[in-house]
Amino acid sequence: MGGSGRRMRAFVLAMALAAGVAGCSRSTFEPPERSGPPALVQSGGRDTLWIATVQVETRSRHVGAGASARWMTESYTHLRIGAHDPASARREWLKTLQVLKDDEGGRGAQVRILGQRGEVVWVWLHDEPLALSARDGAPVADLARLHQANPEIAGLFPRELAHYTWLGELVVTLADGRHVRIEQPGLRAVPYGIDSDAQFRSANYLTGTWNGGFRTAHFGVRHGLIEGRWVGLLSDREAEDGEDDAWGDHYADSAEIDDDGATARRTFRIAATGRTREFSEGSHERIVRLDRITGSGYWLQGVMLKASAPPGAPAFTLHDRQWKPAVRPPLWLSNPDGVLVLHRTRLDAQGRLALTRLDGAFRERWTTVLPFDELSNRWELPGRLLLYGSRDAPGPDADGRGESLVALDLADGSWRGWRVGDERESGPADP
Repeated sequence: MGGSGRRMRAFVLAMALAAGVAGCSRSTFEPPERSGPPALVQSGGRDTLWIATVQVETRSRHVGAGASARWMTESYTHLRIGAHDPASARREWLKTLQVLKDDEGGRGAQVRILGQRGEVVWVWLHDEPLALSARDGAPVADLARLHQANPEIAGLFPRELAHYTWLGELVVTLADGRHVRIEQPGLRAVPYGIDSDAQFRSANYLTGTWNGGFRTAHFGVRHGLIEGRWVGLLSDREAEDGEDDAWGDHYADSAEIDDDGATARRTFRIAATGRTREFSEGSHERIVRLDRITGSGYWLQGVMLKASAPPGAPAFTLHDRQWKPAVRPPLWLSNPDGVLVLHRTRLDAQGRLALTRLDGAFRERWTTVLPFDELSNRWELPGRLLLYGSRDAPGPDADGRGESLVALDLADGSWRGWRVGDERESGPADP
């Protein structure tokens, strides 16, 4: 009796263990990745920075028992929007808009912020447009609502992002080739006429293809007209080329001056100017001499940070058959007057980007080192900058580039950040 009791208890225990193993499951998440450009969203007189991310989850569960037991693995893609405080970069909320299995189109699915109109932010969610509240990200309208508001064309809204274009409002290229814009409120689709094919192509590229990544060079300019003077930030050799300005093209645009590239050590110079010879359209201002500003420092790959585009100005211009960021003057700060110099700390892999604030006499007030080596976007707010950039992730097992959002105080250069892949706050003390 005792032996059979022990065998029975062993059998029950074995069955319990088998049932427990069969019910085992586990879930792991890959680091989230940004999807499309971030966007500064306004609501109720307040700004927030929205970032769309995609995160892949792997779910594993143990099925069967004994020799037939095995692990089954499935992947799920989480499409999410997060909103960040522009003063601290801290995340205020995170919403998962959709979760898709691989066989539902999850692998490769995307979520993108298209643009804001009034209190509505339009996003692309996997295979349809979705309108969210600018205040808190709550859903306002989806494709079903568009069908309901436009029954006569309900079957003509494409399910591919390539047919949607943001032009300050949502413009849809219907399946029959017509263009309509979505009115707000009411969601009525009304005919839309394209004034410029080139502008429409550019907007369509920015809406659905561009991933929001400028390069650091896009944010800098080597000269500006400051208090009526031509002021340049140039290396010695660049200044020598700049003085060779018989045609006035160097005065007109410092991009025409030779670029020393990665080894450029630049300092500030003021141009003595004259006039070119008479052309059919008249003469032009030209650089005669470039004098170094006494006491100005040298900055590795230094450029003056550009001003943001004014409302309604194009983000890109067509040049040499390529769309490039529009040329703008340096950002001029006040209290005190001055400019910001964007530069690198070192040439090698240990180098990072840094910002130095100068006063009106081009003397340094502060310098701060940023947590990235490539700047991909930025926004100007009263008294601060929001910066988005990336840095090669450290360590032998690192994969890809770590992206960060930084809120920088223009008064003293202090900053707080958010590491997108790690989903945590960061600061200057972080390694």
